[in-house]
Amino acid sequence: MPIRLDELQERARVAVREALARCPPIPAAFRQELVIGVRIDGNERVFELYKAGERPEDALVIARAVLNASTGDLKQVEVFPERWT
Repeated sequence: MPIRLDELQERARVAVREALARCPPIPAAFRQELVIGVRIDGNERVFELYKAGERPEDALVIARAVLNASTGDLKQVEVFPERWT
């Protein structure tokens, strides 16, 4: 049985927060514009922290966490500090 989406989101949030702690701080004005989104890719749930753009393809992803929907295991965390520094 798949893990509930809100549980996966919390695991992703913790993983991304830990990864961001090792990066330069995100400027406050930039931070206020951040949104979290999720997309389903087979048995994976991909959570992205991003700054929305005019069009969806203009979104600026600053962090991504990929979790297995069945086990809740964190598969990958990526952070892109060059996008806010």
